[in-house]
Amino acid sequence: MNKYIKSFAPTILSAQELVAISGRLCRIAAEHAPDDKVVNEYVEQVKASVLCLEKALQSPRGNALTKDLASNDAARCSALANLSGFLAGMSCLESRPQSKQSAAFLLRIVRGERARIDRISYARRSGAICMILSSLNKPEAKSCIVNLQIQDLVSALATAQNAFEQTYRKRITAGAKRDPSLTIRGQRPETAYYLTGLLSYVDACHNRISSFPPMVAELNGAISDVMGKARARRTRRRSAASK
Repeated sequence: MNKYIKSFAPTILSAQELVAISGRLCRIAAEHAPDDKVVNEYVEQVKASVLCLEKALQSPRGNALTKDLASNDAARCSALANLSGFLAGMSCLESRPQSKQSAAFLLRIVRGERARIDRISYARRSGAICMILSSLNKPEAKSCIVNLQIQDLVSALATAQNAFEQTYRKRITAGAKRDPSLTIRGQRPETAYYLTGLLSYVDACHNRISSFPPMVAELNGAISDVMGKARARRTRRRSAASK
């Protein structure tokens, strides 16, 4: 009789489905057992946790600075590509040997790190670009930069790197201030915990309290509907992943 209650698995439900089924099950429980203190306590706990879960669903996903960080990263990579491209072109210029020599010297500095920059993380990329900028700030490199008159390209790279670092620090600070309970991942377990507790109590008492059997039948129907859809979706995903 209680097979659907016993097989209730909130972990395979989407957050939206968990909110919807929580409201439905709470209404059923409250209607059939309005005077049961334990049921009422669980219902109130589920409702309170669902309110937080709904807030999490309505809040922006992820850190608001994530897009800014990606944009800043693209800007510094573009600045580095511009510098590298100019140096590569000048290093092939036979008609201007001094410029060719200066460009070849600087290109060795830039290419030494740039070859792997596209394949590494933000933090490692920052380290690589900082190493390039540090090397470009040494006397011999500075002399080559002046000779080629590319102070603006080097400055653009430094500016882009500084902008990235500032956004990265802001993102870390913002992430540290976030309340984990107001995220979907942080709130789901609490809602699932109280809802499962309510169902477990009803399941354990259904033979001892006269109002519970009709409630159990209605709860089973609601659970069967949502879990059937969720399990079918999981099966489709597993089938698609195995192809």
